[in-house]
Amino acid sequence: MTEATQAKRGDLVVVHTQSRDWVNDAPGRGHTQVSEQFAMGVVTSVTRDGQVKLWREAGELDGQRDHLGRPDRGRALPAVGFQKAWIMSAAQIDVPGALASAAVHTWDGHPTRVKAFGSLDEARAAVRPHLFQSPGWEALHVAAVARLEAQRAAWAHFLKTRTSDRQDPAFGIYQACVAAANDAYRAARTAAGTGSRPPAA
Repeated sequence: MTEATQAKRGDLVVVHTQSRDWVNDAPGRGHTQVSEQFAMGVVTSVTRDGQVKLWREAGELDGQRDHLGRPDRGRALPAVGFQKAWIMSAAQIDVPGALASAAVHTWDGHPTRVKAFGSLDEARAAVRPHLFQSPGWEALHVAAVARLEAQRAAWAHFLKTRTSDRQDPAFGIYQACVAAANDAYRAARTAAGTGSRPPAA
């Protein structure tokens, strides 16, 4: 991955942000804690000079529509805490596979909530098996496509069955289906010898 210079639509992007939180050590004492996040996604639009204009984070479905019913083309780079956008060309890596590995990197206790990586090295380790030069990337691509199709089918079912009830069980069913698809993909990663979760470098 390199710092964004000439991105293209469909390239893999890792968006580096930084946040600062005040931590109270004791009454009247505390310190600033800096957190680094590296969120992975795909470039969906670029400027004329090849800079990332819009991107879609791993785990988010393409083909969605925004609140006005227009095609959702992605989001802009963060306005707060943004550090860098790191790019890997789609000519070098299987982007669907890399996105699947990022999508199954979830928070403990939240099997469908994607967790950003804690370092660039951790993000690199997650995508390394998807490089076209890495053995077994084809099998991971097939598993990634299956995971995505399962998520799309679950979302389509949710849209057909949801109600206005705040306790609507349809979303819980959607989450359960995505969690099962994530588990199936993790099993495929394990079978390919890359581990159930992206390892740290």
